Amino acid sequence: MAKIQLEEDFRRIVLDALGKDGRSISALSKELESRGHRLHRLIITGYLRALADMQLVKEKDVPPSKVYVPMARLDDSIYTRAKEAAEESASDPDLRTLQLLNSLLRRPVYESELREAGVDIIKGVALSEEEAAELRSSLPKRLKSRFSAKEAAYLPEREMSAEEYMRSLEALATGVTRSRHLVLDTRQSRLL
Repeated sequence: MAKIQLEEDFRRIVLDALGKDGRSISALSKELESRGHRLHRLIITGYLRALADMQLVKEKDVPPSKVYVPMARLDDSIYTRAKEAAEESASDPDLRTLQLLNSLLRRPVYESELREAGVDIIKGVALSEEEAAELRSSLPKRLKSRFSAKEAAYLPEREMSAEEYMRSLEALATGVTRSRHLVLDTRQSRLL
C-alpha cells in the first residue's frame, strides 16, 4: 500500500464520503479509494471511532456491520461560519463576510472562498495582477494548489471598526459553540 499524506481537511473528505445516509467501513473504504485515498480498513475504523468520540458521526449497528452516519453539517467551515456571523452582526452581510475572512485569514480572500461562504455580491477591491502574483508566491504550497493562478483575490472596500470586529467575533464564537441562547440581547440602561 502506497503511503498517502493526509490532508488537513481529511475530516471533511470522510464526512462527505459518508453522505447523509452513512456507510459501513467497507463501503467507505471503497468510496475513499475511488476518490484517490487508499487507506487500510483498520485506519479508517480508528478514524471513524475518533469521529464518533468527537460526536461528529453516529455509530449504528446494522448486522453484520456498523454504519457511520455524519452528525455534523457537511458545509461547516470557516467560510460558512463567517457568513452566519456576518448575517447576525451586520446590515451588509456580504461586505462583513469579506471583512471578517480578511481579518481572520490575514490575507486577501479568493473568489472561490467567497462563493463557498455564500457571498452574493463581492464588495471588495480586486488585487492587481502584480499583487495577486505576490500573494500567490507567499502562500504555502498546500494553498497554492487550491487556488488557480488566474483566480481573483479581494480586499474589503473598508476595514471594520474595533466595535464591528468585536460584534462579528462574538457572533462567530456563539455560533461555533452553539451558545447563542446564552447571550442577553437587551442592554440595561440603569441599575435596579
